[in-house]
Amino acid sequence: MSSSLLQLIFSLGLSLASAIILFPIMIRLSPRLGLVDIPDHRKFHRHPVPAIGGLVVVLSICVVAIFSKPLQSFIVAHVTMVTAVLVIMVTGLVDDRRNLSVKLRLLLQILCAFAVAWDGARVTSFHGLFGVHELPVFIQYPLTILIITGITNAFNLMDGIDGLAGSMALINISVLACMSTMLPAGGWLFLLLPLCATLLVFLKYNWRPARVFMGDSGSLVFGLIISAVGINFIREAGDNGSRLTSEFIALVTGTCMIPVLDAVRVFYTRIKKGKSPFHADRTHLHHLLTKHYQVHSRATNKILKIHISVLLISFFAAMLMNVYWVILLQVIGVASYMNFLRMMSIFYRWYRVIKKMELAP
Repeated sequence: MSSSLLQLIFSLGLSLASAIILFPIMIRLSPRLGLVDIPDHRKFHRHPVPAIGGLVVVLSICVVAIFSKPLQSFIVAHVTMVTAVLVIMVTGLVDDRRNLSVKLRLLLQILCAFAVAWDGARVTSFHGLFGVHELPVFIQYPLTILIITGITNAFNLMDGIDGLAGSMALINISVLACMSTMLPAGGWLFLLLPLCATLLVFLKYNWRPARVFMGDSGSLVFGLIISAVGINFIREAGDNGSRLTSEFIALVTGTCMIPVLDAVRVFYTRIKKGKSPFHADRTHLHHLLTKHYQVHSRATNKILKIHISVLLISFFAAMLMNVYWVILLQVIGVASYMNFLRMMSIFYRWYRVIKKMELAP
């Protein structure tokens, strides 16, 4: 057995052990730290729940970094991206406790996205998509910042019911880990696989009934990591002339399609009603599903099945057709499903109204 494999197994075991030990400790400390999610009219839970999932995941990775030389080397090589992740995590923690203004959160996210782009994780080419290949630098930066900031916030908005954001993060990080094995980028495994291990422990506490929430410190971090690493892998595949570039593009867009389209749909609906796009309500995809299925686990499973289907179909479709058509199919398929759920929500609302009228004396 090679030394790299042994080190990877050691990192996995240490990340699991760290998360298993840290979660109970942080759950007890969360009220003192002020890191609890207080119920309100928009939320499903009725009692305060610790919002320390993201913090514990990051702390567990820090423990691994202390003892894992490969992860230390990875951090040194990607110190700018790692710093951006830590800044986003701290921003999320402060927001969970004090509710930062939207403008300040957005400014910090843009700065972190710029740092990631400066570090090299940029959209440098469309790889023939829409007939466009290499992009000029003055387009690379704003486009990358827009994509990373958009996906980071879209993923944050998915964290609304038990098990959903953590499960989607686990699936996406696992996909990225598999992609890394197809590139000369094996060092990423020492970050991605321990993240998967800690997410497994988190989901034990986050599945219905949730005893821990991910919080902004987690959902924002995973949104940033998924978008930044995905962009980086597509760029590396293109630079190395990989035959899997189209498949990589399809997988990365697939990991983000549901959160992004859901955010776009919700923002458009709010603006259409004359409200701020950041006005909180209960119109997200998971809200539509809970209206029908009631139980969080059923709604979460429904979304995860759609998400996995999009990834699998996209990967194999990219082998047979132009990636442009694959992305178009992703958009049409997911948007159609969301529209169907919206129509069903309207139907059930009117159905309940009519039923009440029939039962009225």
